[in-house]
Amino acid sequence: MAIISKPNTPQTGGTISAPDTNSNLDTIYNDYNGNITTANISASAAIANSKLNLASIAQAVALAGGLTMTARQIDEAKGANLAAVAGTTPIWVTDGNFLHITGAETITSFGTAAQAGIERTLVFDGACVLTHNATSLILPGAANITTSAGDRAIVRAETTANARVIAYTKADGTALVASTLTISSKVGSTTRDVSTASGTQAITGIGFQPKAVILIAGIAAANNEAVSIGVDDGTTGICIFNGGNDSANTWGFETAKSISIHPSAAGNNATASVTTLGADGFTLTWVKTGSPTGTYNIGYLCIK
Repeated sequence: MAIISKPNTPQTGGTISAPDTNSNLDTIYNDYNGNITTANISASAAIANSKLNLASIAQAVALAGGLTMTARQIDEAKGANLAAVAGTTPIWVTDGNFLHITGAETITSFGTAAQAGIERTLVFDGACVLTHNATSLILPGAANITTSAGDRAIVRAETTANARVIAYTKADGTALVASTLTISSKVGSTTRDVSTASGTQAITGIGFQPKAVILIAGIAAANNEAVSIGVDDGTTGICIFNGGNDSANTWGFETAKSISIHPSAAGNNATASVTTLGADGFTLTWVKTGSPTGTYNIGYLCIK
């Protein structure tokens, strides 16, 4: 329906005939009998919501602005199952946002999307191979994925031609990319003349910066073997030690040292802690008390 025109206009002093009147009225009747178009509605018209039936919209709606919702939800549709196609499996051309991918094919593309940013949730029913491509099919872990029945993926259109899998969940609950724990270690030994004055001792040649050091030290005392076992992360050191000649056949516990040996009479000992964890080793800081004598044999295990 277009803008309504008036077929007949009566003239002053003229005769109004039934056919002319009917013609004018028929124009209004026929046009408004279910045939109103946008052209007949004023831009300033205030149409009550009750007059609009928006329960079903049978065409695509393009929003120029944002969509604000209060106490409402968007209910997406489940699309029909989509058979995997070797090469391009067109997930964007479907009747829903959530769909199953059947079959077992090698997929290199998800096809062309209507616009960047749209999303699909996929459930794989078989063993497909998703082929990673840094541009067109970007996968978690930057590696190919072999799907299993029940695996799920959320896919976003990076551009109309390129897709990114932003989430992938395996049906058995295991991680898609297994975490790898790498531990570096180095075992070595050194010595310390305990009669040496207090100071530092650098141990190098480890090959990496340790995170912690386990220290085992011992000395053959005059009457008893003096032994210390400790651990240190460069901030906190602890150790257990036997009393040696300080207190024969007894054990003690240090909370501020990682080496504590008592080779001589009471009050004569040397203790140490790790004060630096360097790029190629660690540094022990020694404290000498009294006049201890002898040479400590020290074994260490550096861990990264």
